[in-house]
Amino acid sequence: MKNLNIKKLAVLITFSGVTSFSAHAFDSVYWEWNANVDTSVTQTVTANTDLIPTGLTMVENEQLMLGTVTSISSVTGVENISLDPLLSYSLDDLAKIESTATAVGNNASIESDVKTDVDSSQTFGGVDATLATGLTGTLADITLPGIVSATSTVIGTINASVDSSATAVANNLAIDLTTTSGQDAFLVANNTQTSVANVNSLSTVDVAVVTGYSDLGTLADPFVSSVATSVGNNLDVKVDGIN
Repeated sequence: MKNLNIKKLAVLITFSGVTSFSAHAFDSVYWEWNANVDTSVTQTVTANTDLIPTGLTMVENEQLMLGTVTSISSVTGVENISLDPLLSYSLDDLAKIESTATAVGNNASIESDVKTDVDSSQTFGGVDATLATGLTGTLADITLPGIVSATSTVIGTINASVDSSATAVANNLAIDLTTTSGQDAFLVANNTQTSVANVNSLSTVDVAVVTGYSDLGTLADPFVSSVATSVGNNLDVKVDGIN
């Protein structure tokens, strides 16, 4: 049906070029597409690995965080002005402001140079405020949303580059396996991450003024950088054997 419609359209366009009447090819279009797809995939994989590692790193990681995690970085009113009106400015005189706010619920970082086994569980959630005790660690608490909030603010700067970043993460696990032996270059990991949370990040840069400087385009970094990152669950795994 699709090919037939295209052919009819081509005929109409061709005739419109050699006759005197007007043809509007798209006044009426009817398109019908019918497709039945039946896909079957069978895959069998067998792998046998015979290695003799020089060592073993075995990690059992269990993290439970309930409640609110908040990080705030604020910079206001920074002036980089010379009192000598005859002084000429160079980019070396430009000040640099860095504002960073990072809020993390659960975080684990594992580094090893030998064969590694990891069993990790990270859970972030809220707290039942009706209970007299705080961190009870019950299933009821986990079903309530927790809060992870990061806020970075830079307002009112003169003659200064600005780098503002806000990062909010509920659960983070980083594994870095860098080996010197090919017999150790394998990792076995079981990772479970659960987050019931409102994860918020906000980075604000306002009123950044520059005067008396030229060639700002030659700066290695941006004159103003504002980055906000919000992550619920994050897993970063690197395995590097002999290069």
